[in-house]
Amino acid sequence: MHRNRTDQERLREQHAAVRRRPLLTWDAAKANRLRLDWRPDVIATPAFTGARELTDVRIEDVAPFIDWTFFFAAWELKGRFPAILDHPQYGTAARELYEHAQTLFTEITEQRLLQLRGV
Repeated sequence: MHRNRTDQERLREQHAAVRRRPLLTWDAAKANRLRLDWRPDVIATPAFTGARELTDVRIEDVAPFIDWTFFFAAWELKGRFPAILDHPQYGTAARELYEHAQTLFTEITEQRLLQLRGV
C-alpha cells in the first residue's frame, strides 16, 4: 500500500512539472483559424459516383501489391517479406517456400485458375 502511494505521488509531481502552452482566448483562436479558398472552378469533379463493379481484374495487375508477409506467417515463419528470405534461422525454408509459391502463382496466372472481382 505504501509503495502505491509513493508511485502516485511521483506521478502527480511529474504531471505537475509538465509545461503547458497557454490556451488562446476564443477571439484569438478564431482569428488564427485555417482559411481555405474553395473556388468551385478549382475543385475536381469525379469521373463517376457510387459503386463500380470490377469483373475481370488481371492477377498480373494486382501482383505487385501482394504482401507476402502474411503468407509466411501462415506457415509459421515469422518475419517481414522480403527480409525473411535472408533470415538466419528461417531463410532457407522461406526461400524454398517462396519458390514453390511463385511456381504455383505462375500456374494460376497463366491458366487463369482464379477470377478476381471487386466492387
